[in-house]
Parts: sequence; C-alpha cells; structure tokens
Amino acid sequence: MNKKTKVLLFIIGVIALIFTIFFVKRVRQVNNNVPTSFEISQYKENEKAKLENVDVTVLNHYFDEQYHYDGGNSDDQYEYTPIVIQVKVQNNTSKLQEISMISQSALHVGYNYYNTREIVSENTQLAANQETILTFTYTVESKYLKNELL
Repeated sequence: MNKKTKVLLFIIGVIALIFTIFFVKRVRQVNNNVPTSFEISQYKENEKAKLENVDVTVLNHYFDEQYHYDGGNSDDQYEYTPIVIQVKVQNNTSKLQEISMISQSALHVGYNYYNTREIVSENTQLAANQETILTFTYTVESKYLKNELL
C-alpha cells in the first residue's frame, strides 16, 4: 500500500468513528426520557390505584345493549357490545392537576384493545383534593367478550 491509500483509509476510519459516536449520542439523547422498564398492575372494582398525582378508582361497569353492524357485504358483518365504565379520579396533591391523559386509557380484552372518544367528564382539571367521575364507553366486538374478563 502506498502512503496515499493509508491516509485515505485513516480518514475514512476517523469519519466512520465520528459518525458512530454522533449516532450513539443522538440515540441516547432522543431516548433520554423513555422508561427502560415498566410494570403493569391490575386493580379490581372499588380498589384505589394510587398514581403519581391522582388516585383512580373504577366504581362500576356494565354491558349496554348489543347491536349489529352491517358493512354492506357478507364479510363485513359484526356484533358489538358497548361497555360503560365509571371511574372516580381524585387529585391527591395541593396543586391543580390536568387529567386529560386518563381519557386516553385503553380497554384490553384478551389480545385486543379498544380506545374510545366517548367520555363524559365534568372536569379536565382538578383542584387540590377535588374529585370527578369519568364515564368511558368502549365499543367491543361481542365475539371477544366474556363476562369473566371484566
């Protein structure tokens, strides 16, 4: 190898090293606030879940009347059951708390999960020690629904 080839390979190696260092630093910077692990906890009705700034209690749930969806062809026929869940949310701090993130809660039924935009709430912010009732209505495909799952 001549001297020009060695210098060129050295420069390419330095550039690759700088790129790798920049890439690793950027990945760490982007993922700085991402949790490295999490824990899933399950609670029964009327059992209080203590979160960071609020306490959440599922008061009750019930199954509304099942209905049929006709999509216009034989492959697009579904039976749905609305599930209504009432949740009490209480601010356990002395500061005003935003509770809109709770409205993004999903209902998991087996491997399927359901989101909803059908939420009835008196407040989206809670003053110190204030509580409110949220009512979520999830529309679940009936074939996945078994009473013992909820």
